[in-house]
Amino acid sequence: MKLNQSVGHFSEIRSIPNNALLRAISTWSISLRRIQVSRLATALSLVGLLLLSIGTQGTLAQGCLWGLPTAINPPQRATFGGPGGTGSFGIFYESCPEEQFGSAAPEDSWLHITSVNQTGTRVDYRVDALDRLGTRTGHIKVITNLGTQLRFEVFQERVPAPCPIEQYSIEPDARFDTSREGGQKAFTVRTTYNYCAWGLSVTNQGAIDLELRNPNDNTLMYPINGAFPSFVGTASFITKVGANQYAQPGAATILVSAGNKSIPILVTQPPACSYSATINNQSFGVPGGTGSISVSTNAGDCPWSASTSTGWITLNSGQTGTGNGIVGFTVSANTGVQRTGLVCAAHSCYIIRQEGKPCYFSVKVDPSSLSFTKDGGSRSATVTTSDPACQWSVDGAPEWISFAIISGQGTQTFSCNVLANKTTTSRTATVKIAGTPFIFTQQPGDPLPDANDIVMVQKSGGMSGMTELSALSALSTYNGFSAKDLPTGFLYTGDDWTFQLADWNRDGHLDLIGIHKNGTPSGKTEVHILSGASGFTDYILHIATPLEPTFDNWDFIVADWDRDGHPDLIGIKKQGTHSGTTEIHILSGASQFTQFVLHTKTALSLTDSNYAFAMADWDRDGHLDLFMIKKAGTGTGTTEVHVLSGKSNFSQFILHTGTALHQTDGNWEFILADWNRDGRPDLIGIAKKATGSGATEVHILSGARSFGQFILHTRTALGEVGKEYQFVTVGKIK
Repeated sequence: MKLNQSVGHFSEIRSIPNNALLRAISTWSISLRRIQVSRLATALSLVGLLLLSIGTQGTLAQGCLWGLPTAINPPQRATFGGPGGTGSFGIFYESCPEEQFGSAAPEDSWLHITSVNQTGTRVDYRVDALDRLGTRTGHIKVITNLGTQLRFEVFQERVPAPCPIEQYSIEPDARFDTSREGGQKAFTVRTTYNYCAWGLSVTNQGAIDLELRNPNDNTLMYPINGAFPSFVGTASFITKVGANQYAQPGAATILVSAGNKSIPILVTQPPACSYSATINNQSFGVPGGTGSISVSTNAGDCPWSASTSTGWITLNSGQTGTGNGIVGFTVSANTGVQRTGLVCAAHSCYIIRQEGKPCYFSVKVDPSSLSFTKDGGSRSATVTTSDPACQWSVDGAPEWISFAIISGQGTQTFSCNVLANKTTTSRTATVKIAGTPFIFTQQPGDPLPDANDIVMVQKSGGMSGMTELSALSALSTYNGFSAKDLPTGFLYTGDDWTFQLADWNRDGHLDLIGIHKNGTPSGKTEVHILSGASGFTDYILHIATPLEPTFDNWDFIVADWDRDGHPDLIGIKKQGTHSGTTEIHILSGASQFTQFVLHTKTALSLTDSNYAFAMADWDRDGHLDLFMIKKAGTGTGTTEVHVLSGKSNFSQFILHTGTALHQTDGNWEFILADWNRDGRPDLIGIAKKATGSGATEVHILSGARSFGQFILHTRTALGEVGKEYQFVTVGKIK
């Protein structure tokens, strides 16, 4: 007798009939005749093992053939999920007519026999649901009338899975009505069984700042693809709502979902308080009077208050309130000059003006002449008023005229200074002091020294077929050239080249230094220098540097960083750095650019083409500082200057400032030089295209004024140009 299941999960105890044993031995004897003599001992051993097996099994039953069950589907082990279910297995009887079904019984309480067919060859059973997470194994025992026992195994596993939505409940309730100031509430999702899985999501969210947090450590739960982490069994979460910043009510729905069903948790919040106020009278005569401010709110519980810091204004009513209300105030009689005060209610403030006695002013300037030489000068001004409360101001002063006081009250004496005229033209300005106009005039300044020429490189497009040099003449305020279209020893160059001017060989002439960034024969960044003494036709250096090829993420400056008298090559890596910052890499000029003297990260984040770079000693400590000119996207809405200290190896800022120049773009280049010879580096902005004059323009910002004032605006003799022009320095090419 066998179960119609695989043998692996059964145990069997049965009797074997004697006649079956004899038939088996006879069959084995026939087989042994066919076995080679050399293997006879092995075969006999098998017979011995069989006899030993029979001895351990018990008495042989007459007429039953011994044999192990064969593998017949379905398997002898059944597997069920958590909900349980029904199943069956069959019993196969071998050639043993006297053996019949005896009984079948479960060994575990969660297994049930539901039926056995009349022939005793099929057993039907039922498996109860597993009401917890985990697994369990049970058995059904079958016993024949001859005492044979077989055991059928049932394995059951409960894994997390959505339960019917009725198995979930929300505690303490499914609603969160918070105040406009916000708040938090803990929710518990309770499940009937610990295997019930569920998830959270937020929908219909509008005008509300809502967070879901873990109640154990108050950490924020982050949604992934719109859904929050899933849960199994009873669990809690915290709903946190911030203050409502909107004038409309806030609302959201938190969905506790199981399968395609969900339970909504409604979250609501009143709108933020909004206020409006109107004043009925802001102007009063000398006698004074009363006024009022009407306050309106969008909710009756919205609080507000009123205040005034003006001594001659008194609040009579409505100092505080909720909802709509009225603020009453009184303006005292005025015994002095015209005056202004302030009264505020519900976040709105109003200027109160009151008439008074008229003010009279007289102004005296000493010396009285306001005509100045090119060197400028100073004057003393006295404003006399009819009443100590009379107020006055200085209006219309240009940047080259400064006053110690620009607004005052009562009688005062103060100084006025006219700066030296660094331009080549005379200038005139009309300034009103306490309402009285004064005309200032100044003679033209000295012609600019030729050392202030602006030198440019034209990389391509020149008539000579070579890279060419030109210089705008300072003597003509850049309306002429001191040198034009000078051919150099460089053929046409492109974007893979950048140029600098410096006295490389210390012969008193500026030499042209070409930095070939990529596409070089050596596979490195290369430096090639043309002698200024030769008119830029003879080379005095060709060298491959240790730098790998460089691209648009690198800028270069030539300056004596280590103060050894040799110009060094300063590489500024703006993007793709290991440090995640803009980096500085300096090659020693004394080593002919073959050895590094500095590798350092800076305090500046990664930069791009929106930044221009220059070097000068800003804080006059003997170390070159790094200037970053940010052209656009600035916090001040202007072109900005940021300076990193060279003494700190560019790890500390020593200046952040907006400038008097509007935001700029790729049509602008910048040079640093002490243009007006006051000992401070000035910022020279060169607008190459899209200028108002249709020509290249020069705009110079004073370093002494932290770039907050211009000292020159001028169009030049050069038309509008493109990227083939690079402006390299302020200086004289001989």
